[in-house]
Amino acid sequence: MTIQEPRLDADDIQGHILTGFGRAYELLLGIRVTPEALDAAKTALRTIAVDVTPVRSSSDAKAQRRIAALAGKVPVATTVPNVAMALSGGGLAKLEADPGKVLDPIFHMGPGGSATALGDAVDDKGRPQGWHFGDTPEREPDVLILIASADEHQVLATAARYLALLGASVTVVLNECGRRIAREAEHFGFVDGISQPGVRGMMDDETYLTPRAYGGADPQSLLWSRPGQRLTWPGQFVFGYPGLNPDDMQHAGDIVGGDPFLRNGSLLVVRRLSQDVGLFWKAMADLAQQFSTASGVAWSPEKAAARCVGRWKDGTPVSLSPDREDPAISSDFYKKNGFRFVSPIAPTTLTDADGSHPFPGAAADPLGSACPFFGHIRKVNPRDQSHDFGGVGSTLSSQMLRRGVPFGPDWTGVEDGADRGLMFMSYQTSIQHAFYRLMSEWVKDPLRPIPGGIDPVIGPSPPDGRNLAAVIGAQTKSLTLVGQFVRATGAGYFFAPGIKTLKSLFAPSPAIV
Repeated sequence: MTIQEPRLDADDIQGHILTGFGRAYELLLGIRVTPEALDAAKTALRTIAVDVTPVRSSSDAKAQRRIAALAGKVPVATTVPNVAMALSGGGLAKLEADPGKVLDPIFHMGPGGSATALGDAVDDKGRPQGWHFGDTPEREPDVLILIASADEHQVLATAARYLALLGASVTVVLNECGRRIAREAEHFGFVDGISQPGVRGMMDDETYLTPRAYGGADPQSLLWSRPGQRLTWPGQFVFGYPGLNPDDMQHAGDIVGGDPFLRNGSLLVVRRLSQDVGLFWKAMADLAQQFSTASGVAWSPEKAAARCVGRWKDGTPVSLSPDREDPAISSDFYKKNGFRFVSPIAPTTLTDADGSHPFPGAAADPLGSACPFFGHIRKVNPRDQSHDFGGVGSTLSSQMLRRGVPFGPDWTGVEDGADRGLMFMSYQTSIQHAFYRLMSEWVKDPLRPIPGGIDPVIGPSPPDGRNLAAVIGAQTKSLTLVGQFVRATGAGYFFAPGIKTLKSLFAPSPAIV
């Protein structure tokens, strides 16, 4: 059986959406246009839009990163900046476009309006507390410009050049440069960004956007690009393409977002997430004591934290290695994400750009004895496990393309009062059914998607702590985890248009006769 996949408009879709940039430094520049200087702002933005990186270019760079990963090497990235641009609902209106063409209700609610439902800290009037941007409409960027490079100087110089072009036509509400830290980790120390959906679609007549390691004769190739990476339809992430049919994942669903204005665009969620690293590891030490008491075996804080995340710090899934990091898994491109929770994966031979790779198979963990149901990676992606509102198709329909970059100084093990965390970004064509659903229904609910507890890493902590159900031996033990380790300190919802549409937004205003 051959599945026909749509041809992607690789010169019009922004590269940051479908592949990310994979650069060491990423700067987010959020600006508000001065209404009286609209034409001057459009002129400058039109110049900046020429630099926006299409997916054809970024996918070539990602292919090189993949080859390096297969060989266990660190890719050498070009210092030429990559650029992406997106606009808020207010920004679209200010630039004389119709934000009503974006039908997503959460996009129009705005980050401040959705803060309470997401579990963010708010005052007695429901306004977010301690945010650097996005807490009120007046502090939401009209335009977000993302600049990425392997060279920090290039990122900062490009941002300075753009600001000089924009001059007094804008005010800056966000200017933050993040950088990737050792092992591609986040500040708690865990390797990040390992698992992403595989997006269907062709770059040309022969090239898939998502490379396929399963041979065409292997029945797994109908649904999987490689072990652990399930394929889904591009309309879940980019407007104008067929979306996922949860009841028939092999066949394309309806076209998502038929308006030409939306075509090749996506909805971007940005969340500035501050992390309290010292508090996290103090809490992990306390949780380790509880695990030790409940099991009769000494647990380390690292082992307790691995259960909370679902992976060891090096990226080894705990479902494959419950007791320790395993470099043979974490250093292998296929093994580190090659697992399911309910069904084991059979051994096979995979074929990639560099040749053949034997894959030994992977055991399952259906009862949560290794990766608890409260484990972060299981809370936000139950993979092949049925849950509160459906099965595998429903899970996949809630997934998003995650981008993100840490900000702030590295954690040295000493409390320094520094603000550090993750600039989280995600792309989807429905914020309501992807980011918002995961955060408001699964992360903060102890009973969903599967009963086990509130997400122990990013979920909101009740005053008396999270109650976690841990399977130890043949028994389920109740443990308590106290502390809020991650808190939002800024947010924004944006539309990242196709490049042609983006440039049209910055066309000169029509003359008034």
